Amino acid sequence: DVSASEVVEGLPLVDTTDSGALRLHDLWVDALADVLSDRERTKALRTGARLLHRRGQLIAAAEAYAAAGDEAGLAEVVLTYARQPTLDANNPETDRLASLLPHSMRSQPSARYLEAARHFAFDPMHGMELLELAAEAARREGADELEALSLWRVAQIELIDDNVEPRCEARLTELAAEGNTTAEGALRFIESAAA
Repeated sequence: DVSASEVVEGLPLVDTTDSGALRLHDLWVDALADVLSDRERTKALRTGARLLHRRGQLIAAAEAYAAAGDEAGLAEVVLTYARQPTLDANNPETDRLASLLPHSMRSQPSARYLEAARHFAFDPMHGMELLELAAEAARREGADELEALSLWRVAQIELIDDNVEPRCEARLTELAAEGNTTAEGALRFIESAAA
């Protein structure tokens, strides 16, 4: 087996990032464009995207999935992003992920979740409304995990702002009964907040 650094050793216009990753200059893209067929390029992008996703490099993974035209891969990256412990109100990653979604995904639950996260930064109550819409869209699509994550965020906002029993608790209970562990976790969170 040959390492990536051995493959590019001695080549001009190759940089090593602070994390140790190798980065080819954009001129290499043009030079190597004819070496791979479209099918091979797409396969390579998907393979790289999966590796980046496993490493937690979500933006880079999303960029590779977008370049490959892989909407399912993009949706998985958004799901991983949604699983982060807290909804970061000032995270430029949200904007970047949203910008990578093709027009064909703009009405899908993934895009709705990102839109809600973007609004949460400056208007949490409107963000909560958008999260509820994201949850409804996810439910229609059978995307139980994204629905549970969206409802969990709604519960967090309701408990912080109103300190009342979250309206979404009944649906989370249904999802938990179906074995959704995210919904179970959200219910435990609601119970702990009530205690």
